[in-house]
Amino acid sequence: MFKKAFLLLGVMSLATSAGAVELTNPFYVPQEGGWASTTSYDYSTVTVKNDYAGTRAKGYAHTATQTLEYGLSDVWSLGVTVSNSWLKGTYSDYVDLYSTTDSDDKNINFEITSKYNLVSDGALKVQSILAYGQKEDYAELGAYKYAKVGAKIGYKMGYWTPYLSGTAEIPVWQSDRDDNEIKYTGTAGLYTYCPKMKVSVDHQLSVDYDEWNETRLYTYGIEAAYHVTKNVAVSAYGAYIIDGEEHKKDIHGNQIGLRLRLGF
Repeated sequence: MFKKAFLLLGVMSLATSAGAVELTNPFYVPQEGGWASTTSYDYSTVTVKNDYAGTRAKGYAHTATQTLEYGLSDVWSLGVTVSNSWLKGTYSDYVDLYSTTDSDDKNINFEITSKYNLVSDGALKVQSILAYGQKEDYAELGAYKYAKVGAKIGYKMGYWTPYLSGTAEIPVWQSDRDDNEIKYTGTAGLYTYCPKMKVSVDHQLSVDYDEWNETRLYTYGIEAAYHVTKNVAVSAYGAYIIDGEEHKKDIHGNQIGLRLRLGF
């Protein structure tokens, strides 16, 4: 359960990064022939509590993520993301307490993503997302493989850009006995950028639903960035699982991290 909750929490840390907008803008893609690099490190915890069964479990994860994105045109990009997590868990049945550490390096995930800004010239912004990925730490009967489709729409009003996004993650080539159900994410966000102060803030409220085990998570996330130059931005971000459930299990968690964005 830990690994799936960590991955859902991680959605908040992957705020998608057309044309000549700032690096942190939710609709950003590199211009044609340009590159963008995003390096992130975060620490997160997830607690799963089942009062009915009298059990409690808490997981901890350190995650490093690197994304490289190339501008195929001014409105279309192709990116590759690689991440690795180091996991530890503590489990209790309210009588006995023991802990275990995931010492095997089987937590490497990757995703290949295409983003296309269907509308970007005016105040209205519309972006489509297609991706293929693989998550080793999902594996029970082999690596978890998936395709992802999504869309994002926003409207720029001065310093503010409110936006909505939704994605569907579709497992592919999975065993009938393994995780083979669609996962959905819906997000309402508010992005603010003040060029005079060189500061941006991105608020997100997300809902995740996993059909495989009927998991629902309600998460709030925020990222605050300082734009050192036009092509360099550093930020701190965090996320909090306001509420979550899986059958009779309650799920809570939080995440804090640092991020470096470069454009070249």
